[in-house]
Amino acid sequence: LEDPSGLYLEQGYRWDVYAFGVLAYRLLEGAFPRCNESFEDVAPRPGSHDKEGIETDFSGVAAQLMQEEVRPWARVQDESLKGLIMRCLELKPEKRFRDMVEFCDVWEKESLVARHASEMELIARKLRQGRAWKRGLSWGLGGSLAACLALGGGWLSREYILEQAYEQAVTARSEAKKKEAIATAASSAAEKEREHLAESLKLSEAEVSILSESRQWILNWSLAEGGDEMPILVGRDGRLELLDEQYQKLVSSRSNSEKWRRQWQIERALLAIARDKGELARELVADEVDLLGGRGLTTLLLKESVDKPVVKEELAIARNLVKRVDGDDEAWLESALDLVEVRGLEMNGQKDRALRLLAELGERVSNLPAATPGASTLWRPRLQREAADVADGAGREELARGFREAMVADLRNDLGTKGLARSVRDSLEEQFIMVSEGLAEAMYSSGQLDAARKLSEEALRLKPESGHPRVKIALAVHYAVIGGCEREAGETAEALASIEHGLGLLEGPFEGAVAERWRRYREGMLKWQLAGVLGQADERARELAVGQESLSIMRELLGSGENRPSPIQVHHVVGYLCGDLAQACESANEKELFEQMIDQAIESWSFLRKSNPTEPEYAEGLVWCESLRGSKL
Repeated sequence: LEDPSGLYLEQGYRWDVYAFGVLAYRLLEGAFPRCNESFEDVAPRPGSHDKEGIETDFSGVAAQLMQEEVRPWARVQDESLKGLIMRCLELKPEKRFRDMVEFCDVWEKESLVARHASEMELIARKLRQGRAWKRGLSWGLGGSLAACLALGGGWLSREYILEQAYEQAVTARSEAKKKEAIATAASSAAEKEREHLAESLKLSEAEVSILSESRQWILNWSLAEGGDEMPILVGRDGRLELLDEQYQKLVSSRSNSEKWRRQWQIERALLAIARDKGELARELVADEVDLLGGRGLTTLLLKESVDKPVVKEELAIARNLVKRVDGDDEAWLESALDLVEVRGLEMNGQKDRALRLLAELGERVSNLPAATPGASTLWRPRLQREAADVADGAGREELARGFREAMVADLRNDLGTKGLARSVRDSLEEQFIMVSEGLAEAMYSSGQLDAARKLSEEALRLKPESGHPRVKIALAVHYAVIGGCEREAGETAEALASIEHGLGLLEGPFEGAVAERWRRYREGMLKWQLAGVLGQADERARELAVGQESLSIMRELLGSGENRPSPIQVHHVVGYLCGDLAQACESANEKELFEQMIDQAIESWSFLRKSNPTEPEYAEGLVWCESLRGSKL
């Protein structure tokens, strides 16, 4: 509660001991050892494993626990047992057992001693009963005993000798048992020390089964939280690295058979996918990608297809493997593979086919099942956002806007769900910010200034800051939309502040080639917008300087040969940007630069018109620039 990062410092072993103490106390006494009333309010009802809608004040819980002593014991009388559990419940970790292995060793020794003590008490009771019978018999037969004293003396002497010999034998047996217990404990400690020094992990068949199941939650975690653009859980990377270290020990351990070392190799490959290390995953399975299973291979292809088309044969293998996945996950994984195919079609220039498949995919994704409230955020917005990005890249702004409007409505509905866990709500909010970015821009471009500003303000209220690159880019765009609306309203100073704040979020570079390209694209767009506001403020020199910085970024992106952002998107910006810069050059009487800007603008509008001759905006842009050139001539 006070320092969860202590897990990385191996403090978790003593946390386990405390948790065991709480459970043991509650099983024996029927109550929590500390803060019983508080914990009973939030504990799941009998027969259930969890309880929805719990918001925890971790520091408050820790403070309350530190103030209370363990409740008095009411049912348990065994002092040895109580002592062991009380040691588990010590608030200072160093006073507890170092781990559950030590607890078990001590428990075994205490149990052995207690059993011997019980046996000794039983023997002593029988001896006392024998002596009492003899005393009663001697009083009842006093006269006879006196008469036969001489005859019975020999018998009593023999009985006494036998009794002493028996007691000595029992004592010797008890000492032997104690020595045996000490020897057993010493042997156990020595064996444990040997295992630690050898650093080998010998696992039973049951442990093998449990560890094999780990790939399911690792991949679920990756699919839900890790993808190429999705926010991830705090501490996730550190935990996955620790797990990878354990897998490496298993693979290198000579105590494991070749069969299990191969199994650990596959498990480690799946873990590499979750850690965004696709090349390592392929190396570990020696390109036998079918070993990754439906989930693993789908995740790998989904990540790799961001930068390059996937191999068709591997896509076919993945589709066959996905058919063997149980439950609703099959439908989600099939949709993910459709997305992989769409990306490949787009990169190979088959945009019309990609858009047709996207339209089908968007419809299908909207009907996919969601197991829990908010679960749709893990896949549906991601697929729909991808569809919108591809539509934008192909110059189909109306189709892209339709995707985004549907996503924003779904996310608002999910955010209104009661009892959401904090982690789910965080993911929902970040998804809303990313999805609404493009819709707010589209509204602004179509003149719906009030609606655009309200949507961007709504997004910024949810989470004004984020450490995730994709979310930071979206936040910068929302600030730019607000700045544009302020500029249109004549609020020049406010517009400058908003756009500069957005540019501050884009300071880079960002980790990852995809995130960095989008950062540069958005940086160029915001600089273009900033140049316009500077022109409105009559700062012509700064307007030209910032505008040329924007143009330099866009030219750099066009020269990279990458598909995201697409050439259509970049030329769309360049067409407007160079037209604006030409007008600024005209006002500054920069004839040579004016002609360069007009030529560049006409080149971009001509490219756009050739890509889609039926789009009126492209034709109008070309006419506008040609009219600027004519007016100057």
